[in-house]
Amino acid sequence: MADWSGCLAAPLTRTSKISILTHGFDRPFDAAERPARFSAARKAQLKRVGLQALALLSMGSVLTALIALKTAIYVWHLHA
Repeated sequence: MADWSGCLAAPLTRTSKISILTHGFDRPFDAAERPARFSAARKAQLKRVGLQALALLSMGSVLTALIALKTAIYVWHLHA
């Protein structure tokens, strides 16, 4: 007959390790005692980089739209 007592305790151990590994993504333990993870200057820098990346992607989509418009006008004049 197999001994199942060790298998029943394994999921509890595994679950507690997972919560220790991922607690920084949800909310840190002892949040009031821990310092902020990012300084205000670092947050401002990350925000600035994010806005610049968004602006670059927006410019790329505008450029693509202009090329498509120019191509459509060229084809329209070609067949007219």
